[in-house]
Amino acid sequence: MKPKQSRHSAGPSQRQLRVAEEIRHILAGLLLRTEFHDPELAKARLTVSEVRMSPDLKHAAVFISLLGGRDVTPLLPALKRVSPFLRSQIAPKIALRVTPDLKFLPDQALETTLARLELTGFTARTVRTRAALRDKIMRGREEGYYINSSESIDGLTTISAPFTWQQSLYVVTIAAPSSRFQSRIPEAASKLLEVCRKLEMKTARAI
Repeated sequence: MKPKQSRHSAGPSQRQLRVAEEIRHILAGLLLRTEFHDPELAKARLTVSEVRMSPDLKHAAVFISLLGGRDVTPLLPALKRVSPFLRSQIAPKIALRVTPDLKFLPDQALETTLARLELTGFTARTVRTRAALRDKIMRGREEGYYINSSESIDGLTTISAPFTWQQSLYVVTIAAPSSRFQSRIPEAASKLLEVCRKLEMKTARAI
């Protein structure tokens, strides 16, 4: 007799992924801009690397990192203390009947990947150290997009932003000669993020 498969064995649903990314984006902005009165969080530069939703969307596992790669574990109790405030800020920004509980966890995936990575120099501007690459990735997570300025090909600048569809991650990239692109990066990044948001909304409606 063929064993019955769990209905969740295929992984998170498109709705779980979409809600998770919405909450990740909101939390990233809150942690970046909020002046916390808690002394442990007042000067911490935190980034939200990933959010995973439970199937009923009532619980969110929030994976956190500290800029610079320092251990974020000592800050987890402080994040738990401010969780009610963060939930109150999330509530009006998402279309859910119940605002999910937040459980903060240290993100070890990036450190594991960086430890195994071999850095190859393509140009004089290629990032050569793991610390510099970590900071670059953290900034990209905070802003929602990543800039490659002549790091892979001399004279070429790219801006990339991710979006999810059918439980998979995709990336939209804009590329142009650096000499003409540098001054237009803020405008291009804003338009790119808007395109990715519309793509996620359109694909979510198609499910």
